[in-house]
Amino acid sequence: MFPARGPYLFHPTAKDLVMKADLQNAETTGRIALEFNASVRLDAEEVAALTEALRDVPGEVWLFGSRTEPSRRGGDIDILVLTDQPAFETSRTIATRFFSCCEEKIDVVVLDPAHLSPEQGDFLARIGKVRIA
Repeated sequence: MFPARGPYLFHPTAKDLVMKADLQNAETTGRIALEFNASVRLDAEEVAALTEALRDVPGEVWLFGSRTEPSRRGGDIDILVLTDQPAFETSRTIATRFFSCCEEKIDVVVLDPAHLSPEQGDFLARIGKVRIA
């Protein structure tokens, strides 16, 4: 049984594909805001899958990890969701929707910003992240 609150990772099995795309001047697609001043490594299929996966997800959504660093190669897609919704269910819903559209590996971390532990607060302060929704 899972506790009511806490960070959860949901890992669907997927092949590890990495493509590079500069979304700096891309159009806004669905709920995903691609009009940010950063270059991230997501291709059109991954953007479409994220748009579907994040449909109706309340809160702030951030991309973090190696996909926010254009000079790096490889890596899965790391998503951080700050919401007061149940963490496991939110993570599972996002990952399942994403994987139904794209076979890239995705990690979804869900945290309640009103109930962060000191370690979670430190994690948020240390990671490089780009808001996408």
